[in-house]
Amino acid sequence: MAPSLIPYLGPGSSGFFLDIPLRSEHPAELDRPVSPFLRVIQSGPFARIVEARFATDAGGEIKRVFVLVQEDEYRLSQNEIWPVSNVDVDRCWQQAFSFYSGNKQDSTIIFLSAQITGDRQLAPFRSLFFCKVKRRFFHPVCPESGSFLEQCYDDDLLRAAGLPAYSDSLRRYLFCPSCLTSNGKSFFYTRLSDSADPPETRDCSDLIRCWGDVADPDRSPCRQCPEQQACYGKDVSALSRIVPFSFYPFFMFIFDAPTVSGMDFLALVSGASYDELESRLSGRQESGRARCLRTLKQSRPERVPAFLFEGEDRHFPEVLYLKVCFLSELVPMFFPELNRVTFPDPGLSIERVWVRIGDQKGLLPLLWNFSVSVIDVAGSPSQAAFISDTPSSRSLFYLGLVWFCALLVNKRQEIAQVCDAVRALVEAEQNRDGGLEAFPGRDDPAFSPKEIFWDPDTGIQGDVPEEFESLWVESLGLGWSLIRAALKGADKWSENTFLSELESLRDRVKAGVFQPQSKGPVDTVDGRANREIRKILE
Repeated sequence: MAPSLIPYLGPGSSGFFLDIPLRSEHPAELDRPVSPFLRVIQSGPFARIVEARFATDAGGEIKRVFVLVQEDEYRLSQNEIWPVSNVDVDRCWQQAFSFYSGNKQDSTIIFLSAQITGDRQLAPFRSLFFCKVKRRFFHPVCPESGSFLEQCYDDDLLRAAGLPAYSDSLRRYLFCPSCLTSNGKSFFYTRLSDSADPPETRDCSDLIRCWGDVADPDRSPCRQCPEQQACYGKDVSALSRIVPFSFYPFFMFIFDAPTVSGMDFLALVSGASYDELESRLSGRQESGRARCLRTLKQSRPERVPAFLFEGEDRHFPEVLYLKVCFLSELVPMFFPELNRVTFPDPGLSIERVWVRIGDQKGLLPLLWNFSVSVIDVAGSPSQAAFISDTPSSRSLFYLGLVWFCALLVNKRQEIAQVCDAVRALVEAEQNRDGGLEAFPGRDDPAFSPKEIFWDPDTGIQGDVPEEFESLWVESLGLGWSLIRAALKGADKWSENTFLSELESLRDRVKAGVFQPQSKGPVDTVDGRANREIRKILE
């Protein structure tokens, strides 16, 4: 049987526990048939991110965390040419576990002993439900026997019941091994019923209704509860008061909570205001990301500026430097995985990149002290072979798009528009003899240096100085080298060369940020002492 997460959800003997807070403590929340937990974001088709914290038995917060939880229903359409099954999804989680556990430099992930097997595999936790009235978690039981329900992995058993097999579909079912052993038959339970399921298949609502009449009252999740009559009366309030945290056994990872989404960080670096970003996110119903922004805004010390040179010519290379630093952390994370991870469908997207902004106890501006991390079950679960499109080429092309999005997305051109502009350049260059060499988009307004700012019309006074414009073109060219390598043969691309060029670019952009700025002609002075004084003043 799968291990239980419940021992970690209460203080226990250690006095510390994983607290998964509710979105609201208002009594009206009891009667809403929705998950009460603080969902941050949907992380790809297979997982969601829930906000949580490690706390003491006195309620003191030790650490905010994000919990990446396997979804009950996958947001992925089945494709007969590119089939994906439960086995593929399980493999995806195991690969992610190998990636995170093998990355010794990543100290942001937290593993629980129960989720690691003796042979160093990731174990799923047992199905978990939550009662809003009692404020407690419990495992689902069989209404007939009172025994714990388990997930059915037996393809033959599922097919005999007229259900799709676990190994060649994305459908999953709970059943009662005890009933199967005692009388050779068990009901099968699914999160959401499907029209193709046999009539005797039960869904989540059916299961909750049946808990009001569990054969063994001592095993009922609702035993001795004063609300039992209200929950299982005429209106069956239990259907809204009891919700699955995860209907099926689930994989999960725990990460130190980052500060903001990577795209929101890049928007702040570009000059976007907190209020404008919050409004945009709220309009898209992305309340989790908006909540992270509000937390950052409220915790930011007033005395700490966001930038060093805001309002000066050097603000352009400062913004460019911060974005190049962001890319310097993000892009190399995936170089060891280029030949294994298939991008971009349905793997990693830039929305799964997060940024942790350091404590503001030093002297650096707010946005200068950050680190980048990825919270996702990255990569495609499909093992389908591509005749002319190797995984490394797909990965490099995807990373090239990420590069351009980091530099160019602003209030007037979204991610899709930037990607379209890059693809248009690719198509135009492929139609020319000897195309895909140097970056061809210098005269394209979509790649103007002013597009680095959230509001390109007001980001900087006048034109970008010529010495900085050359750094901009070189930055675009480095991203273009990823696109070129993807389309002309990744086997000729050198990771070491790219990293060396990236480091050189970052150093030269930084030198441009801190180079002395002339404020006009300086009178020539004579004498050694005067020359020394002039050097100090400069």
